[in-house]
Amino acid sequence: MNTAKLTVTIPCDKYERIEKEKKQKGLNRSAFVNLMISFFFQEEDEAEKVKRYISGYKKKPEDIKKIAAFENIQSKSLGEF
Repeated sequence: MNTAKLTVTIPCDKYERIEKEKKQKGLNRSAFVNLMISFFFQEEDEAEKVKRYISGYKKKPEDIKKIAAFENIQSKSLGEF
């Protein structure tokens, strides 16, 4: 894996929290920060997917009549289940 060195300046309280959390998780600082960055990107990617889904839904919402017909057929097919 290619790596790059990153130097950042953060508030002392955040630094202390990082040190505490990494120790609890048994990780070195680089591994912990890498984990946090990965988590951040996953959350951002998920938020973007949700945003695209909502945008698509607004452009082409579900047809209520089709949903009602499907539910009717489904209830007849499943009976008492």
